[in-house]
Amino acid sequence: MSVFDHLEERLRENRSGVQKKLTDRVKTLERGRPWLIGIGVIAAGVAALSRLFPGSAGTVMAIVGAMVAGLSGLAVAAFDFKKLELSADLTKVEGLAEAAIAEGRDSMARLAACELNQRQLDKRRVHRLTAVADMREMTEQCLASGLGASTSAEAVLKVAARNIDGAIGFDSAEYWTLSVFEVQDDELVRIAAAWADRAGEQTAGRSWTRGEGYSGVAWRDGAEVIEEDTSDPRATRRYPVAGERLREYDAERYRSVAAVPIFAGPDQRIWGVATATSDRLGRFKDEPPQGEVQAVDMIRDVAGIMALLAVADAQRGSEGVSVDFSESERNSV
Repeated sequence: MSVFDHLEERLRENRSGVQKKLTDRVKTLERGRPWLIGIGVIAAGVAALSRLFPGSAGTVMAIVGAMVAGLSGLAVAAFDFKKLELSADLTKVEGLAEAAIAEGRDSMARLAACELNQRQLDKRRVHRLTAVADMREMTEQCLASGLGASTSAEAVLKVAARNIDGAIGFDSAEYWTLSVFEVQDDELVRIAAAWADRAGEQTAGRSWTRGEGYSGVAWRDGAEVIEEDTSDPRATRRYPVAGERLREYDAERYRSVAAVPIFAGPDQRIWGVATATSDRLGRFKDEPPQGEVQAVDMIRDVAGIMALLAVADAQRGSEGVSVDFSESERNSV
């Protein structure tokens, strides 16, 4: 039980006591009502009888009777007003107390929500750091084993998939995908995938030409593509897809998208694209509200690790497998 629940309980307990005191005070006032009414009636009678007494005596009787009757009436009215005033004061005090308790309870609820959100943010940050550490370690293992970047990408993504999921905050019922594409000739070819649909990971996946779809536009422009709501008609025009590559489920599954180019080498050539999708609107945002995790940062981390793989793979022939992972790349993690 919170402190405000305790206060509300005490308010209910004390309400009956206060009402009893108010009732006692009203009864005290009511005891004087018959006397005042009686005095008023007598005074009115005296004023009426003044007609039987001519001269100044009758005039005095009329004036005194009228004054006493008027004062009695005013006293009765004052008693009634006092009762109403006491009831109104009690209602006002109770209302203020209840409003204060309600406001305090709301404040505590907001504070609890903030604390919960902070814990979730901290949990996601831990997942992100763990995912990056896992990807770095697997990258070193793959390079030491002599595996190429394309082959290593799948292993790197798999080992960190659970923490990538936690870092972005995907829901259990959410349909999401994370794919790594490599530029091969004139197409982006998928070489690694981590999806909510594990069976879907095993499919060949679609390839994209330059400027086609979200990944193709990121490749063509050399810039990130972040769409909170792909159902926006402008998104359809901005990211054209050839008819043979369209799927009937695309609009339902891919409601929010983040595609990050993978730059490699001193010339910062585009080696590939890391693309994440979700069926939840607003999963990926260019500028999320304060207090929310930037889900796109995890995709940038994946792109950064893939860039290290690509650079190490290109340098391995002349420099061996040793790679300086502290080297600053455009896709830094």
